[in-house]
Parts: sequence; C-alpha cells; structure tokens
Amino acid sequence: MPRFFVVLILPTLSFTQPVPLPDGNSCGETSPLKRHVSELNVEAGTVLAGIYSLGYENGICLGIEIGDKSILGAAPRLHERDLTASAALQKLLQDGDGDTYRVREEGAFILIQPASSQGRLHWLDQRIPRFKSDRMPMKYVAEFQLKGALAAVRNPRYTGSIGNVIGDDITTKVGPFDERDKSVGQLLSLILNQSRGGMWVAFQRSDQKPDWAAIPYGKSEHDGILNVGAVARKMSSVSP
Repeated sequence: MPRFFVVLILPTLSFTQPVPLPDGNSCGETSPLKRHVSELNVEAGTVLAGIYSLGYENGICLGIEIGDKSILGAAPRLHERDLTASAALQKLLQDGDGDTYRVREEGAFILIQPASSQGRLHWLDQRIPRFKSDRMPMKYVAEFQLKGALAAVRNPRYTGSIGNVIGDDITTKVGPFDERDKSVGQLLSLILNQSRGGMWVAFQRSDQKPDWAAIPYGKSEHDGILNVGAVARKMSSVSP
C-alpha cells in the first residue's frame, strides 16, 4: 500500500538564534540538568512553549511525555538569572515537589515524565526489534516512519497508513539508521540528535493510539513556537 505524508505549512518570522552546539553532537554534552541558564524570562504563552524556548536558547534537548494537560496551561511570569536547567524547569512546571512531573536525564536529553506510573505512556518503552531508514527528512523519519514501526510491533497485521507531520522543516535530513532493540523514546532522541537538536512531545490520543511530534531547533525560535502551538492544538483536539 502506498504511503503518503502531508506537511502543514506555517508562517515564518525571524527571531533569535539558538546557542551554538558542538559539532557532531547536536544535543550538547551529557549532564544537561546541570547546564547553566544565565537568564529565564517568560512573559506569556504556555508552559510547553516556555520549555521549548528554554531548550532552544540554551542548547538543551528535551523529551516530554504528556501526562495531563496542565503543561498546556499558561506559564508563570518568570524573570530569573543564573540558575541550572533543573531549577528553571521546576519553576516553569510549578512543580517544586515533583508531584506531577519528574525530570531526569537520559544521555544528552532531559526527559520530563509523569511522576505517577499510572500516568506514564508505557508505549514509549516499547522496544523496536529493528528500525531501519534511509537518509530522509527528520520530520518524516521521526513522525511517520517511527510511528509505522511501532504500529507494526503492536499489530503484526499493520500494513501502513496515511499520516501527517507538523511543521515546515522538511529540509533537515537524518540517517541512515539501522538500530536494533531500542525503545521508541530512545529512537526519538537519536533521530533529533542527528538534526540540529530539538524537543519531542509524546501524548495519548482519545482513541488510545500513541502520538508524538518532533520539533527541531531551526533558524527561528518563533517558527518553533508556532509548531509547539500546532502540537498543543492537536493534543487538545485528540487527547482525552
């Protein structure tokens, strides 16, 4: 069965440039929770958008597992200086006690996950026996091919589907990949780390199907914020 993907084109506007990241390691060094954040300025927008800006401006890659929609709510107004990435995320999440989300490191990524096991998206831990891809646009690999690979593992009768990707960046290519026995979350991080770095966001649809989006750190922070908004609208419409 032929496979197609639809690209949602969003308007562009120049904004700020991200912190340059080391060559060959788009997500920087390990221990990202200890990364120094010189300034954290949040005036408006959602918590999710604030987290994206924190990552973009400081060269920190992120993986977010949406457990409830509080992360889509309004961000607190923040004007902070000289703090760690860990402290900055606690302030953005307004979760100093870690009751709603837990924050941890996995390699060069910071992962934000529901604190309760019941809120976890356990399919992110699903191992893919073999994930193989040619060199292709990052969004296509992360949001289309990987979803197909997970669907095939969960349902051996899966034959393919029509999907879509959110965002206008189809020029950044990653791969080739030939990975064995890695989880969906690990593969998402691996794919983003081969691009310019970025943030992936995973959530559960109301029909119980897994879904996610990969948002790269491109030339414009504003473009990324627009993509975050598109992901949030999608989550609001298809999540329980």
